[in-house]
Amino acid sequence: MHILIRFFYIVLIIALSQDILSKSHVEYSLSQKRVNLGDTLRLDIRTQSPIKKSFLTLAGKSFTLFKRPEKSSKEHAYVAYFAVPRTRPSGDYKLKLFLKLEDKTETHFFETLYVHHPKTKILGKVTLSETKKTLSKNTN
Repeated sequence: MHILIRFFYIVLIIALSQDILSKSHVEYSLSQKRVNLGDTLRLDIRTQSPIKKSFLTLAGKSFTLFKRPEKSSKEHAYVAYFAVPRTRPSGDYKLKLFLKLEDKTETHFFETLYVHHPKTKILGKVTLSETKKTLSKNTN
């Protein structure tokens, strides 16, 4: 009889833990992990519970998550668009995401992104009219 009660108790614990884990289920996808100069990254997040607080940082900058309208009432979708400042040198940068959901669960994600910025500045070419060329030469 004790074996049957223990078995029932273990099944109950597993069922409850699965229910708790399913409530705090969070999925995320990042558009790319290698960033070139001028690239914009997109982070999509789907949760079972709405997000109460969020912190998203990359290269010393904070970014905002925006709620996306979804037809499904069971899932909550969020999106963030961000980029690495062009003044940052090439290298690895940590994307840090902290989420606190309304079901009181907290989730942390860390993703390493490689940023590739060219060492030499790419200078733009400006074509001036003849009038503007003479004005630019006039230093008086």
